[in-house]
Amino acid sequence: MLTYMRSRLIVKVGRTYRLVRTADIDCMETEGNYIRIHLGRRSYLIRQTMCGMERELDPRCFVRVNRSTLVNVERIKELRAVGPRRLEVVLEDDRSWGWSRRFRGNLARLVHSSDAGRTFSEEE
Repeated sequence: MLTYMRSRLIVKVGRTYRLVRTADIDCMETEGNYIRIHLGRRSYLIRQTMCGMERELDPRCFVRVNRSTLVNVERIKELRAVGPRRLEVVLEDDRSWGWSRRFRGNLARLVHSSDAGRTFSEEE
């Protein structure tokens, strides 16, 4: 079975539409019925559900860390243990979110698919 994964998104900016490469996206956060897409200092708002977006993106490239956040795996700097059962994901630009227990299964997928050059530790 062939599954199509998006490599670009179309975002509306005023009266124009821009093509955004998914590889350039740092993370996505929900804002009501919209998703805020973050690319460095820029951000775009699109009308889409988080579940729908998650299904359209390559799971090797994006991981859902909680109900309202998807992050680009290549932007993850570290994972931190912030308590006996709490884990936090930190991006290269130091933005961070709690990794909810509901989406912890995604952590196992992330660790098993990470290349040898990246290490994730609960020690800090």
